[in-house]
Amino acid sequence: MTPNYSWMPSPAAALRDRRKLAMKTVAAIKAFATEPGDGATLDQLQRSGAICHPEVFHWYFQVRNGLPSVTEHAGGMRHLPLLISESRERASQTAAELGVAIDIAPIGPGTAEALKHGAAYARRLAGEEVSLQPLSEWSPEVKARLKDTLAMIRQTWSEIYDELPLVVQKLIVYRGHAVIGFTDFRYHGSVFFKYEWLMKRPHLEEVAEDIIHEAAHVRLNAIMATTPLFRNDDQEIYPSPLRRDLRSMYGVFHQMYVLRRVVEWYRRLEQQAPLCRPQNLAENFEDFKQAYEVVKQHADLTPAGRAMLLAIHLSELN
Repeated sequence: MTPNYSWMPSPAAALRDRRKLAMKTVAAIKAFATEPGDGATLDQLQRSGAICHPEVFHWYFQVRNGLPSVTEHAGGMRHLPLLISESRERASQTAAELGVAIDIAPIGPGTAEALKHGAAYARRLAGEEVSLQPLSEWSPEVKARLKDTLAMIRQTWSEIYDELPLVVQKLIVYRGHAVIGFTDFRYHGSVFFKYEWLMKRPHLEEVAEDIIHEAAHVRLNAIMATTPLFRNDDQEIYPSPLRRDLRSMYGVFHQMYVLRRVVEWYRRLEQQAPLCRPQNLAENFEDFKQAYEVVKQHADLTPAGRAMLLAIHLSELN
C-alpha cells in the first residue's frame, strides 16, 4: 500500500520521512565511514537521532565526492557528535527566545560550503560576482522580526508551525543579492535567508511566505530522497513559473509543491483579515497552476507521486 503523501504539513509525516531518510543515510555512510572509530561514532549519532543533521550530510557529500576540505577533519567522523551537540544547544536557546528550536548560528564547515554553492548559483543569475556573507550575530531587531513572523505562522497555520523545527534545523541569515533564499541538499535540514528580505519586506505575511517557501523545499527533499514521486529523466526540461530558464521535472515538482503551500498560507490569512497585498495570493495561485499543469501533463508519476497529485487536485476542488 502506498502511503498517502500529501502536500499538507504534518509533524507525524515529517517524523516518518525523517526516520526513513536516516535509515537510508546510515546505509550510504557505511561505505565511507572507514576511519578508526567511525563505526562507534555512527552508532552514537543514530542513538541520539542526529543522523539527519545538516553537518552529517555535509560530511557525507564531502567524503563521497573526495573533496579536499575533508582533510580539515582528519580522523573521520569523530568531530560530528560535538558539532551537533553544540548546534542543538544553540537551538534550545533559540527556542527559549523565539519559540522554535532552530540553530541560527552560522557555525560549522557545512555552512561555509553551502554559502559558496549559493553564491555560485547567484552568480549565474546575476551575471556578476556575488558574495553571500552570513550574519554572525543577530541584533534584537532581527530576533524580534523573526519572532513576530513565527508567531503569525503559529496563529494562522499551527500545523506548519509545528512541522517547522522537525524539518529545518539551521536557519542562516546572510547579506547579499541576486537570491532571496535557498536550500542545499548537501546541507539538508538548513535554510538560507537574505537579511534584506527578512528586515525590509514591508509586510510580515510576506516574510512568513518566504520562510514557508524555503522550508517546503526541505520537506519535499526529505520525501523525494526515499520515495520517488516521478520517473522523468533530468535531461527532460519544461517551462516553469518563477524562473526564466527551463527546468527538469524535479524543479517543476518542487515549485508545484512549494507554491501550493504558499497559496494555502495566503488563503488562511485571508480568512482572518484582509491581506496587506492581495495580489500575492493571485500571483502565487497563477504560478501554482502553471507548475501543476506541467506536472499533470508531463510527469511520469510513481504511485506516491500520483497520491500527492491527487491530494493537490482534491484540495483545489474543495
